[in-house]
Amino acid sequence: SHDLAAQRKTLTSFLRLINSTIGDIYLDSYGETWKKDKIIELQEDNLVYVYYTVHTNPRNKNRNCNQNTTIVGFLSFKLVFNQFDKNNLYYYFYLFEIHINPNYQNSKLGSILIDKYHSLANLLNGNPQLKSLLQLKKNYRIKKYYLSVFSKNFIAINWYINKLNYKKLSKNDFGSNELLTVPEDKILRNGKIIKPIYYIL
Repeated sequence: SHDLAAQRKTLTSFLRLINSTIGDIYLDSYGETWKKDKIIELQEDNLVYVYYTVHTNPRNKNRNCNQNTTIVGFLSFKLVFNQFDKNNLYYYFYLFEIHINPNYQNSKLGSILIDKYHSLANLLNGNPQLKSLLQLKKNYRIKKYYLSVFSKNFIAINWYINKLNYKKLSKNDFGSNELLTVPEDKILRNGKIIKPIYYIL
C-alpha cells in the first residue's frame, strides 16, 4: 500500500542517516549485516520518532509534497516502565537514536531535538489527562532518561556527559536485579582497559 511504501522510504532515510554519521562504528562493531539488523530494530514496537525535513526543491509551490523533502535529523525513543528495582518503580525514557546529517551538524538541530525530548517528562508528569490518554499508571512518575552510546563514539560521549550532564552507569545504579547486565570497562591485571561495545548513560 501507499502507507507501507512511505514507511519503508522513511526507514530507509533513517538508515542512510545513521550510516552517514556512525556507519563505520556499526560496521566495526557488528559486521556487514548491521544494516539488516538495524532496519528490524527501527521497526520495534512502541518506538516514537521525531524528525526534521528540508525541502529539496524550494521553488516547488506544493509545500506538502513529501517527494520534495529530505530528512536531515531524527531521534527515536521509547517510554518504559522501570522493572530494575522493585522497591523503586517509575517510568523512564530510553533514547534509541539521535542523528543529524553532517551538513547540518552546526545548525544546533541536535540541541533543539534533545532539548524538546528532555522536556517530555515534565510535560507528562504535569498532565494527568495526557498520562491517562497514553494509558500510563497514574501513581508512577516519569523520573529518568537513559540511552546507550558506542564506547568508540567519543564525540557523542563528550556531548552527553559534558554538555547534557549524563553519566556512565554501572549495575549498582539499577538496584538489586541480579539478572541485569550493564556494560562496563574491564581492567586487566596488566592495567589494560577493555571497553564494552557500548555504555549505558
